[in-house]
Amino acid sequence: MFTDFMDYYPIKNLRIYALWANTELQTPSELTSTYGKLLPDGYSWQGGFEYSIPSKDLGFFNINSEFLYACPFLYIKQSPDWSMVKIREDFKREKDVITWIGTPFGPDTFAFNFNVGYNKTQNWSVNLGYLLTLKGEINTDTILQTAKSKVDSDDDTEYPSYYPLVAQLLGLISAEDGIEIARQKWLSGTIQYRNDISISGEYYFSSFFKVAAQGTYSFVFNNKHAEGNFQQGVELKLSCTCQLF
Repeated sequence: MFTDFMDYYPIKNLRIYALWANTELQTPSELTSTYGKLLPDGYSWQGGFEYSIPSKDLGFFNINSEFLYACPFLYIKQSPDWSMVKIREDFKREKDVITWIGTPFGPDTFAFNFNVGYNKTQNWSVNLGYLLTLKGEINTDTILQTAKSKVDSDDDTEYPSYYPLVAQLLGLISAEDGIEIARQKWLSGTIQYRNDISISGEYYFSSFFKVAAQGTYSFVFNNKHAEGNFQQGVELKLSCTCQLF
């Protein structure tokens, strides 16, 4: 995996940053062949800004915003063993739990958030935030998809069938369909639109004890990638922290 990171401070208290990461990137010369076109790119962009405005009572206002784009095949290779995932067994459910090594949103994602808040150091803080997450249909279950070869009827081996090049070699899709899947840049399938509006705060009763609370209202269009499926809900959190040392 290759990454590049940039930080820029144009004025006092303002930070602008950008991050580029890629796990696969076809060069123009590689895209002249069918084989090269069947290998999907895997890359992502992340960027944003943070701005702090000091106040007269020794606190400060915070404003920050960030976006993330991850193309459909970021982290994903020809086999789950080659992909950038962590696979562990859940003994209670007797099912593998798969998480991405990288952004928790995984591939096939566009996200944007905006936060504004006020923090009076070691006293209290409050924050209002909005998060928009667009998710395509590629997820951790995708890399578990397998199929037998349609080219060799005597071969009973189950091969990973989610990757365009492998699917084409197995005779599951045509080269043209495989190229269309591999070269797709925007999110795949029916896109799920999730919106989270949250308000959170902290209060310090002393230098070693604080209470934190957060409320979030979420509403989702095309929930679980089902066209027209709308869902909504509320999440409430309350915690306390006691620092003994």
